[in-house]
Amino acid sequence: MSGRKPPGAGRPARGLFGGGLFGRGRREAPEPAATSTADPRFWRQLGAGGSVSLRDFQAMAEAAERGLDADGLDYQIENKRAIEVRSAAGAVVAEYLLFDLAGTEHIYFLLAVIRGGDPELRVYFIAEGLTPGPRAAMLDAGATWFFEAPSDPDRFVPAQLEFARYPAVPPILDGDREVEAEFVSHGGPLYGDYADRGGARVPVILMEYETQAEIQNPLLLIVEEGGLDARGDSSPEGGFMTVLMGSRIVPGQVEVFPG
Repeated sequence: MSGRKPPGAGRPARGLFGGGLFGRGRREAPEPAATSTADPRFWRQLGAGGSVSLRDFQAMAEAAERGLDADGLDYQIENKRAIEVRSAAGAVVAEYLLFDLAGTEHIYFLLAVIRGGDPELRVYFIAEGLTPGPRAAMLDAGATWFFEAPSDPDRFVPAQLEFARYPAVPPILDGDREVEAEFVSHGGPLYGDYADRGGARVPVILMEYETQAEIQNPLLLIVEEGGLDARGDSSPEGGFMTVLMGSRIVPGQVEVFPG
């Protein structure tokens, strides 16, 4: 028998579709860029590197403080967390797209909430006197009013505390006046996750509150990220908490320039 191999031996069989036109596969056309801030796709496509011009009352107040003759202030988008809120079965029921804004003396956060209709836009800032940190550290600093009282105040696990529906929020500054405002939760914590820059999923707990008091910033949002140890088990200290206060804005109060 001849030692010569027949043509094509030792190579993958190409077949009718194996290496021809169909074998290369059809490439999906890129999604057209959305241009309207009323389009949920616009906020999904927007990433770090762009800029935002805000014309809400907080930006106008900061411009006045700095002696700027401007109809708004510009901020750079430094980071984005595309939080997917999930049902108990794991289905995505809402998107909370949180953008970190920087470029002035204050750090703001722009939030686009997508629940199936037009996006709801909000602007937040870090609540004064509440430095972000692990849940346990915030409890040690006195921020116990976010949680239901444990059965044993001397022995409890911070990560196991439940968020309070009616937190005893201390008096807050509203402009030049100190106001006592009653905040009420929107119905309990929301659970979800987002992909970090390395692609790993980061668990998130969101707790939303609102007050009916006539104040400039009636919204309070707690963002708790992580809370898992290296093995993926719940950390007793809880996740990294950021407490934000803010207000809703309308599309006319924001102009976005994608990077």
